[in-house]
Amino acid sequence: MKAAMRASNGPEVRIPEKLGERMRERFLQALTDIHFDSDRWLAQFPGADAAAIEHAVLAIEPANPAEPGVQGVELLRALTQDPVYQLR
Repeated sequence: MKAAMRASNGPEVRIPEKLGERMRERFLQALTDIHFDSDRWLAQFPGADAAAIEHAVLAIEPANPAEPGVQGVELLRALTQDPVYQLR
C-alpha cells in the first residue's frame, strides 16, 4: 500500500514516482522567475569602480584578474567565473 506524500508547499502526490517530475517542473518555473537587474546593481558603484565591484563580489584577490578595460556586466561575469568567487 502506497501512502500519500506531500511536498512542502506543494500538492499531494499519490504516486511517489511522480514527485520527481513535479519537482523538476517547479524548479524550472522558479528558474524562469529569477531576474538580476545588472544596471541597478552596478549603479551603486559610482564611475563603475572595478576595484569596488571586485571587493563586493570576491572574498580575496582574484586568482585570474579581469582583463584591463572590462566593465559592467562583463566584469561581473569574469569575477563570478574566478575560482575565488566560490569562497564567498
